[in-house]
Amino acid sequence: MKILPIAQAPILRNNNFTLKQDDSILIDLTKIIENFDSTKTYLFNFTNTGKPLKGNAIIEGTNLLYKPNTGETGLDNISLIAISDNLKSNIALLTFTIDKVIQLPVITSSPEKTVNEGSPYLYNIVATHPGNLPLTYSLKDGPSWLVLLNNQLTGTPLQAQVGVHSVIISVSDGTNTVLQEFSVEV
Repeated sequence: MKILPIAQAPILRNNNFTLKQDDSILIDLTKIIENFDSTKTYLFNFTNTGKPLKGNAIIEGTNLLYKPNTGETGLDNISLIAISDNLKSNIALLTFTIDKVIQLPVITSSPEKTVNEGSPYLYNIVATHPGNLPLTYSLKDGPSWLVLLNNQLTGTPLQAQVGVHSVIISVSDGTNTVLQEFSVEV
């Protein structure tokens, strides 16, 4: 008489995954099966309430592709089951921590560093934001003859302003600010 092994339902582990905002992650679901047997076939399904709220998940074979919605951060969950040998597993909870990517403004222009006394100084500040947020420009420090209007730093130094002047401009997206520091010699 031949004794056959008793079929056992798959046992799934809960798992935590971390990814960056707007990235995606591919998960080999066989890695969450405690009693994985490479000779068996596994079918994975979401539970009735198991689909993610902050993104999309697709199961293809034994792989799960998760991608958060654009701009989403925080926690998202998926609950799923596996079936093998007509036996249903426990419910596994997959938790995704979506880390916010801080996107700073980038100043791409370089200022003129000299100007003649009595001549106009003009610096068109060029800055971009990876998330295309609107930017504001400020003159944090500089000589009294310089004025910042929108993204243009202008002024005309007089004889009394001959010398080297420190200038600090800032560009902000409303949350994050970057500085550009330079000197202008008159």
